[in-house]
Order: sequence, then structure tokens, then C-alpha cells
Amino acid sequence: MKLESKTLEDIAIIIAGQSPPSSSYNSIGDGVPFFQGMADFNGKHPKIRFWCNKPTKISNPNDILISVRAPVGPVIINNVKACAGRGLGIIRVNENISLDYVYYFLRVNEKKISDLGVGSTFKAITQKNLRKIEIQIPELLADQIRIANILSQAELLIAQRKQSISLLDELLKSTFLDMFGDPMKVNKKWKKEACGNLFDMKLGKMLSAKNYTGTRLRKYLRNVNVKWGVIDLSNVKEMDFSEKEEESYNLLKGDILVCEGGDVGRTAILKTELENYCYQNALHRLRIKDQVKIDANYFSWYMYLGVTNGLIKKETTSVTIQHFTQDKFKKLLIPLPPIELQTKFATIVEKVEELKTQYQQSLVELQNMYGVLSQKAFKGELNLNQVTNEEVVLETTTKTKKYSVTDKAILAGHIINITNNEDFGRVKFQKLLYLTEHHCKLNLGSNYMQNVAGPYDGKLINEVESKLKHLAFYDINKSKTGRQINYTALGSAKQLENYFKDSFTAESKSIDALLAQFKKSTWEQTEIIATLYAVWNNRILKQETITDELLKKDFLNWDPQKKKYKDRLDVALQWMREKGIVPDGWGEVI
Repeated sequence: MKLESKTLEDIAIIIAGQSPPSSSYNSIGDGVPFFQGMADFNGKHPKIRFWCNKPTKISNPNDILISVRAPVGPVIINNVKACAGRGLGIIRVNENISLDYVYYFLRVNEKKISDLGVGSTFKAITQKNLRKIEIQIPELLADQIRIANILSQAELLIAQRKQSISLLDELLKSTFLDMFGDPMKVNKKWKKEACGNLFDMKLGKMLSAKNYTGTRLRKYLRNVNVKWGVIDLSNVKEMDFSEKEEESYNLLKGDILVCEGGDVGRTAILKTELENYCYQNALHRLRIKDQVKIDANYFSWYMYLGVTNGLIKKETTSVTIQHFTQDKFKKLLIPLPPIELQTKFATIVEKVEELKTQYQQSLVELQNMYGVLSQKAFKGELNLNQVTNEEVVLETTTKTKKYSVTDKAILAGHIINITNNEDFGRVKFQKLLYLTEHHCKLNLGSNYMQNVAGPYDGKLINEVESKLKHLAFYDINKSKTGRQINYTALGSAKQLENYFKDSFTAESKSIDALLAQFKKSTWEQTEIIATLYAVWNNRILKQETITDELLKKDFLNWDPQKKKYKDRLDVALQWMREKGIVPDGWGEVI
């Protein structure tokens, strides 16, 4: 794909924003919306905070607005007629150029544009420099549109992943409130006990750097390393600790850290072993005295929901910054529900945090993918003639994607959700898992073998069924006759579809299209199709001749019990071709 080098003024009209008279500002909707700068940016479009009844420079819908001062570079697409203040530049893209392409180009190159800013107090970009910004652009408008669509889809995946992470936090919040009630409301059902009785508490102190020698360096955590529910190890300092100090301020797995200063009450549990880590001032270290009384996860969420709603506001002192002293912390009363209930909540937290870790890792991968796609796009390295927009994103996300046990369980739960009818059992489930993996090209790390009912991977089935129970999606039990395995929805099954949409965003369309064909099928019909698919796929992989007679022969030779289906194979093969459920040689020979 050939790119041309243009300047911004070659492809757009550039207009400098200008602030209207201050007397015309208002917040009651009089006049047109008034955008002043970065404070009015909200995702891809602006948010309306103020209006003005004497506008100066008008921005129309589909103008790009760029922040030209403090900071320089961020862009949005305007979606209303509005007044643009002097903190903004208006970029009105020519009709023969893709607006979205220009928007994404500017987004990706925001740092380079920011570097063009000048000024000692705060940065600003001049109109001259704004007009001379170079943009690499495909000759064909269709290619510009395709690239913008690809990046838009990648952004959508990232937004969905972020939303799913947020939904997991909301799930834990609502679960806590359902189980224990609001920490801000008096609950007479459970007795309360002071933190000083529940925890071994020790407040950190500011260690002197005077004796710094570099001979007894130890990493230590500070207030900034304690986020709500998370210990952040991305910015850890080192300092000399004497042997006595190290013993006094050491950290152990399971310790609870609570911020004493700044954002007081912010709480997190140390859930991993950190060798030779200590902590310093502005942190309370809590170590549970009696595990039968209180669980760390319960306490952490009690603090989060309580502190963020003013639980310890009256207990803090303030001179220059707020503080939550150890004396006051020791006296803080904590309700103590039955430890069994606390432990049940802790199990739910563990499950949800496992999912959250998977999603956060996936988010990083998606963000890296977006970077790769955008760099290739704006260097002319995307071959748009070979793939569709969706395939570019799908190829990037699934080419090397490996699915975790949790992902597999989510997929398995989705299969059950979609196809669970009166005839549903383990045979139908196993065959649909095989078909979904191979027809939708999902690398589940399976190892299928020949079994009387078709392709079978016992290890995979045991793995996903165990995880379905562990995550409280489905229980697996035998029917009254003992011959059939049934799947019974558990408490978390309602959330499963949200997890599926997030974990299998790019693949969901092909998965659902396949499963839709089996909603009303019997287990026998599913067994026949899966086995025919397997022998057909085997012949493709082994580069052998393929005819209906040979496929039927392979089917009947699979296992002696397959003879009972002999008269049904012609109809099955015709159905597979009509529905497009035909293999193409993906996977391994069975």
C-alpha cells in the first residue's frame, strides 16, 4: 500500500479557537456548547460542561478538535455545533479524505505532536507548526476508511475488556453488600471487635537516609505502592535497613497494608511472597491474630466500602495532610460475621481475581496489538487486499493466543448455555467442544483420541468440568438412572455470558454461528457430525483422497458400534455441506 506524505494544511482547513467574552459563559444551556480544552474531552467525543451565547469561533460536527495548550496533542471528534476556545484548534478535514483516518493518525502520533509545543510555563503549539504537521496517507480513500475501521474495532475490543474488568469489581461490591450489608449502616446482628484485638498492628516510620551505605539494601513499600486491593510493585525504592529495622518492618504473605497518611484507609493484602521486602512510614501493617475471627478479604472489602463512604473521616487528623493514627485505628470497631460466611466471600474473591488477572493480561495484549496495528497501518505495511477488517483484528488476537483453563471453562459454560436441552449430556457437550475448537480454530491445547462416541479428550473434559464447578458456573452430576451426566446452573452462571463476550470477543460470531446449528440436535446427531468432521479432517491433514464413500468407510471403521448409524450418514454429509460445517485441515490427526 503506497502512502503519500502530506501536511495537515494540505488535507484540512485549520482554524484557531478563540474564547468568547467571559460574560457569555453559562451553565444553564443558553447558546451553544462551549469547549475550552482538554477538560472537555471525554473518550472520542467532547462532554458539554458550559455554554456561551456570544460564540466567536464555531466548530461543526465532524471537526477534529485538538488541544493546543497544556497539554498539546490530544484530539477528539466534535459531534455538535459548538464554540471552540483558544485552548483548541479546529481541523476540518477535506471531503476526499477520511476523517477517522486523520483522527487515528493524530491519536497515534500524539507524543510527536506534543514535542512540537513550546513555552517555559506551559507548552503550546503555534498555528504555523500545527499546519505543518506531516501525515502519511494512502492514495485511495477506501484504504483510509479500511485502516480507520480496523483501528476502531481494535479500540472497541480494548474498551470491552476494560468494561469487563470494571464489572468484576462491581460484582464483588454487590456480593459483599448482599452477604454483609452496608458498612455505613449499623448492623446489630453481629458483634464488633476493635482492630487492636484482631490484628498485630505496627505503624511504619520514616527511616533516616543519613547512614545510607548501600551495604544492606532492602526494597520497601510506601504509601504510593498501596492501591485499593492491589500492591503496586512498579515503583519500588531501596534503602539501607539495619538488622533490627529489617526484623521490625519485614513483610509476610498475607499481611494487610493500610495507608496512614494521604489517602487514608486505602487497603490491600500482600498475596505473594516478597523476599527481603520491608515497609516504611505512612503505612499500617496488620497481621491477623486469630484466623477463626476475621478473614483478610472480608476486612479489605469492609475497609474499601466503608472508607470510600466516610467510615473513618471523623477519626483522621489534618495539619497539612490527613493522618489516621495507630491509636485511633486500634479502636476502630469491625463487625464479625460468622467466619464460614467470611470464608465463602474470600472464595468468591479468589475466583473473581483469577478472572480479573486473565482480563488484565488480555488487556495488555490488546493494547500491544493496537500499537502494532497502528504502526503497520501508518507505515503502509498492512496488506488490505488479503484480509477483511475483522480478519486483521482476529488474526492478530488469535494467531498466537493461548487459552487459559478459565477461558476454556468460560467457553464450555457458553456451549452449555446455548445448547442445553432435554437431550443434553456429556456426549453432546464433548462433541460440541471438539467442533467449536476445530471449526472456529481455537488453540485449547487439546489432544483428541478415537472413542466409541467420536473424538475424545478426557483430560480436557475433566479440566473444564472441574473449573466449571470451581467458578460456580455449573455443577456436574449424574441423572437418576446414573447413565447420563447433567449440568446444573450455579450462582455465577448469570455472569458467564459477560465473561464470554470479553474473553472471546473476536471469535464469538463464529462460535455462536456454529452452536446455533446444534440447539435442537440430539446427542446422536451431534456424535455423527463430530465423527464425520474428524475423519474428514484426518484425510485433509494426511492429504488423502476425499469422497463420500471413503468418509463413510472411515466413519464405520472408527468403532464397531458406529454401524448403527450407517443409514444416516448420507443425510449427515449433505447437512454439513449445506450448513458450511466442513473441515479445512486445522488441528492434528486423530
